[in-house]
Amino acid sequence: MPRTMEESAGAAAAADPEEYRRRSPVTWVSKLERPLLIHGNTSDETVRPVEVNALISALQAAGKKFEHKLYEAAPDGHHLNRIDTALAVKSRREIYDFLQRYLKP
Repeated sequence: MPRTMEESAGAAAAADPEEYRRRSPVTWVSKLERPLLIHGNTSDETVRPVEVNALISALQAAGKKFEHKLYEAAPDGHHLNRIDTALAVKSRREIYDFLQRYLKP
């Protein structure tokens, strides 16, 4: 488990922790009014798994409606569903299905 901001969110976040907190989705969980879909990736260096897990914990604690999936070492890190692989297609299908369930035109 990370012990410092730099270990969990990187050097840029550690350099300005207040700005990091201001931009973090965890800060705004209480204001969430619609269901949220979270896709994370253990090989993502932009949004690290510890950050995804912190958001999931905050959403659970606040009783918010959400769905999540943390992909295990999926190719292309942060951009896992923007490439042409079977996993990327599956991820996009999950996103489309989620949107279809919750968007009311």
